[in-house]
Amino acid sequence: MPQPTRCFDENNGSVVVTFDRVLRAQEQLFLTFNGTSSFQGALLPGATQYTAPASLFAGQYVLDLLGTYTNNGTVAPTYTGDLQHHRATFTVQKPAAVSFSGTPVNVWCYNGSDGEIQLSASGGVGTYSYRFYTAANPDPVWYPFTNATTHTITSLLPGTYFIKVRDGNGCVAKTLNGTGPEKVETITITQPADPLRVDLVSQQSPTAYGFTDGNIHVVVYGGTINANNTYNHTWTDASNNPVTTESTWFANGQYHIQLQNIGAGTYTLTIQDKNFASATTRAGCEVIRSYPITQPPPLTVRLEIFRQPSCNKANTQADPCTDGELRAHARGGTRFSPGLPYLYTWKKKDAQNNWVVMTSYTDSTAAALESGWYAVNVQDANGIILGQYQANVLVQATDSTVFLPEPPLLTINETVTPVSCNAGQNGTIISGVAGGTPPYQYSWNTGESTANLSSLAAGRYFLFVRDANGCRATKAIVVPEPTGYVLTVNATPPTCHDGCDGSIVLNLAGGVPPYTYTWQQTGVNTNTLSNLCSGTYQVTVSDANGCSFARVITLDNPPLLDLGLPRDTTLCNGQSARLSIAINDPGASYSWTSDNGFTSTDPTVVLTAAGNYYARLTNGRGCVGTATITIRRLNLDIAADMLLPTSAITGEEIVLVNVSRPLPQIVEWILPPAATILERTDNFIRFSFAAAGTYPITLRTGINACREQVTKNVIVSPDAGLPGVGVTAPPFIEDLKVLPIPNDGTFTVELRLRQIAEASLRLVYVNSSAVVSERQLRGNKQYVERFSLPGLAPGLYMLVVQTPQAVRTIKVMIMP
Repeated sequence: MPQPTRCFDENNGSVVVTFDRVLRAQEQLFLTFNGTSSFQGALLPGATQYTAPASLFAGQYVLDLLGTYTNNGTVAPTYTGDLQHHRATFTVQKPAAVSFSGTPVNVWCYNGSDGEIQLSASGGVGTYSYRFYTAANPDPVWYPFTNATTHTITSLLPGTYFIKVRDGNGCVAKTLNGTGPEKVETITITQPADPLRVDLVSQQSPTAYGFTDGNIHVVVYGGTINANNTYNHTWTDASNNPVTTESTWFANGQYHIQLQNIGAGTYTLTIQDKNFASATTRAGCEVIRSYPITQPPPLTVRLEIFRQPSCNKANTQADPCTDGELRAHARGGTRFSPGLPYLYTWKKKDAQNNWVVMTSYTDSTAAALESGWYAVNVQDANGIILGQYQANVLVQATDSTVFLPEPPLLTINETVTPVSCNAGQNGTIISGVAGGTPPYQYSWNTGESTANLSSLAAGRYFLFVRDANGCRATKAIVVPEPTGYVLTVNATPPTCHDGCDGSIVLNLAGGVPPYTYTWQQTGVNTNTLSNLCSGTYQVTVSDANGCSFARVITLDNPPLLDLGLPRDTTLCNGQSARLSIAINDPGASYSWTSDNGFTSTDPTVVLTAAGNYYARLTNGRGCVGTATITIRRLNLDIAADMLLPTSAITGEEIVLVNVSRPLPQIVEWILPPAATILERTDNFIRFSFAAAGTYPITLRTGINACREQVTKNVIVSPDAGLPGVGVTAPPFIEDLKVLPIPNDGTFTVELRLRQIAEASLRLVYVNSSAVVSERQLRGNKQYVERFSLPGLAPGLYMLVVQTPQAVRTIKVMIMP
């Protein structure tokens, strides 16, 4: 019976030959394989089988048997070449070559240990085992398959593994269909290139306490992404409730996840990649991150009255009533940095109960405030202000308000005790101060610094009070007295000089009636005296309170009637004296007499004859006045006459010439104060006026005791400032006419000059010196100007013509 080889490529096949008997003694048996290989088989003592040595290759063999027997030293064959009985043909089999394959299952997650190699073996005799190792760990151990032909090597790290497989005979799989070197399968276990990673892009806390506008933005990459470029993930809150307010997108090789509309809390993100479900060691396929979202503390503000106004704003002393100060203490929210931590909006309630923003205050302090209602709101760096919010949107701002009080108004009250008698000094003032901030300081206009005054005369007293804050109040306090005696004296002096028909009537007010009158001169106790001569009368008046005063009343002696006649007068030839004793009394009567026989009852007379004249005046009350005047005559001539221009220009020299004939012995020039006198003689006078106007000039003359005078007006016009024309021969004004004269305001002026020059025309109303019309003429030497001036007042006007070389005037009479 043939035995196969142990392995595919080995020569350890054998054959078992079974005989029908055992060998006899001295019997030998030789076996030949394929006629070339022969050996002597061992004796088979008591055995019928013989196993050929295990050195056969697989193949077909021919077995020949040759036996000998030695009997008494003679060797005789026992088996011959009888092929039928002594030859056998057999085949030595060999197992199929051991073969195997390895299929890797890569590590599912980065840094995992769940890689696998799936082995599948064939050939040999089965009962496979394997040996696997790495370059760094040449493990010599053979491990059995768990199944007949397959086995999975598990829990492998990423790396390169070397695999051998053998069967139960220890035959190792070889290359070249089992004839080559031992087969070493190289299998590489890979892993994802990167672990699953999550990076925080941004994390935004809610804008304000209680808001839900926070967000978390992360990017996910690495691991093994799903085919649709996503990762499996979930968000949960601190109570493990799912949160789904998110948005996702893929960009630039990264998967973005943004959890939004979240409030304060801790949010956990669990991310698993595509391989997570398949992996055994999953650490590299899953990331769990927790993100705490904080929120700003509640935004609050507390108003502190740091300082009340020192004084009440109704105070009238301009004291500090706007020095109050409020301070806002804000907390929470998100502070600005750098700079002020918050923005402040201050408001004040106005008189109409409306809140008005105070734009001048932007920080936590509002100073220089008066009493009133104030409010403040704050805004943090996130734009949050105090108020009510819904869905993160401000519904109603809520200001913090406070009333800034002020001290009560500092006031002064008083209790006054009047003076008993007019002009007495027994009045008192007891002051009462209220409001403000005690203690108080007192200051009186009398110099006192006490709260009360005594021994006062009637009058106004001023009390100044200052409180502890410097607020002031002042009050004028009147200490009254009985109404001052107002004595109306109706004193009627005697009607005429040295008469005794005068009277005194006293009308008294004030004090405390009834009144008592005591006259020193007469002893009469009434308020009326009559039939009095001129003189001094003294009366003492007392009222019901015993207050009294004295008064002296004088009745003047009326003067003698003064007829106002001048002193004696001397008249020269042609002169007369006009005398008047008229008074403003319709009931008066007049009488003139003279030693030259003249008589008259007229108040005014014109006297020419020499003589003594007696005048008598009796007024309507019967009083008589007399006077005497003596008129003398001289047989002498006297005159007063002067030559003067009727008009001039301001600043221009004016010359008046005395042309009185006969020459007077006495010459007196009388000029107004505005005149500037340049030279004065009896024959002439030179002067000028700086201002325009109409000025009277008087010349008074005298011969012996005779006197005469004449007064004329000169009209001074402003200088027209005409440009000069050089030196010309006079007269520069060759002709000047006004037509017609008189007229009604419509007239023509004809003017002819020696050469071309400018001229100024002024029409001046003599009564008022007012310029009623003015014209400037240029470019000619002969002018014709027509005037139409309706509505001019009738009267005398002067037309003043000024040229660079001369000034002329001409009278213009305007008729109604």
